Amino acid sequence: MQHSEWGLLIVVYLFLGGISAGAMVISGLANYIGRQERYTHVARVGAFLAPWPVALGTGLLVFDLGRPMHFWKLFTAFEPESPMWIGTWLLSLFLAVSLPYLNLFLPEERRLWKPKNVALWKNLLAAAGLPIGVGVGIYTGVLLGAVPARPFWNTPMVAQLFLFSGL
Repeated sequence: MQHSEWGLLIVVYLFLGGISAGAMVISGLANYIGRQERYTHVARVGAFLAPWPVALGTGLLVFDLGRPMHFWKLFTAFEPESPMWIGTWLLSLFLAVSLPYLNLFLPEERRLWKPKNVALWKNLLAAAGLPIGVGVGIYTGVLLGAVPARPFWNTPMVAQLFLFSGL
C-alpha cells in the first residue's frame, strides 16, 4: 500500500478551496448575467457560501505547516515562481474580496460596510472575484501538479480539472 505525502488537512483544503472558488465564480457570473430574481438568488447564495470554506481550508493549511506560527513568512518571502507563495496571496486576495462582496448581499441594517452605490460595488467586487476565484480553483490543481512522483498529477490538465470540478 502506498502512502501519499498529502495529509488529511491538505485533502480537506483541496475540497474546500474548490467549493469556495466555484461559488465565487458562479456568483460573479450570476451577478452579471441579469437582474432576474433567479440570478440574483444564485449570486446571493454564492456570495454567502464563498468565503467560509476557503477560510476554514486556509486555517487547515496553516495548521499543516510544520511550524504553524511561521505562516507569515509566506507573505514576506518574494518568490513568484513558488506555488505556495502564489497560493498565499491568492487565498488572501480571495478573502479580501469575498467578505466585502458577501457584506453587500446582507440586509442594509446588518451591513458592516455601507457604500452609497451598492450595485456599483457589487459589480466591482464580482469583477475582481471572478479571476481570483478562477485562480484559487486552478491553484489547487497546480499544487498537485508540483508533485513529480505522481505522473497523472504532474500534468497541466489537473489544474483545469480542479477548476471545472469546483464549478
